[in-house]
Amino acid sequence: MKTTKITYWVSTSIVAGMIILSAYNYMTREEVKVICRHLGFPDYFRIEVALAKFLGALALLAPISSRIKEWAYFGFVIIFISAPIAHIASGDPLAQSFGALGYLAVLAVSYVSWQKRRVAVLPAHA
Repeated sequence: MKTTKITYWVSTSIVAGMIILSAYNYMTREEVKVICRHLGFPDYFRIEVALAKFLGALALLAPISSRIKEWAYFGFVIIFISAPIAHIASGDPLAQSFGALGYLAVLAVSYVSWQKRRVAVLPAHA
């Protein structure tokens, strides 16, 4: 159980930290605005994604409802799959997609360890 807890917190902290930094960059860095325009996204969408990333990262870290955490994980799966698709469709090299796919793998580790922790603390059904 201790290994699962450590695995969960390390993987979740990596993903949440990267997502919070990404959300901050979406809101403040001109380079990110240029990239979003290159991908064909309107400016308001960049802001919506930044807010969703920030709220989703908080949901992963906070002791809240399992249902909300599930939606946060699902949202990040969508983001980490959509990012490579958007870059490839815009003519960017495939190598530019490896980061998102790497974070998808770390997110999977976080999700599996979170589920193991949940199952371990749920009361046994008679």
